[in-house]
Amino acid sequence: MLHTLNNLKNLAIHASDGDIGLTKDFYFDDKHWVIRYLVVETGSWLLSKKILLSPISIKELNQKPQTLTVTISRKQVKNCPDMDSEKPVSSTRSQKF
Repeated sequence: MLHTLNNLKNLAIHASDGDIGLTKDFYFDDKHWVIRYLVVETGSWLLSKKILLSPISIKELNQKPQTLTVTISRKQVKNCPDMDSEKPVSSTRSQKF
């Protein structure tokens, strides 16, 4: 099923061991027409840290309630580096957990 990016904003992200946060934005590859990363704001449990989440980690999009279930854990999110909005993002940049 096709979805607009506006419909995918502010979705709650559920990890394998609890909630992570909300989708806030997307990094789109206009050459290959794919979403490279979801920008996720973690919320109060991790001081509103913003992370880049690969779409590969998406397990399921739940229509009601509107949530994304992912295959990673909160511990993996906690150990990932902060998103640096000053640095460019390329498709060769890897996400470390």
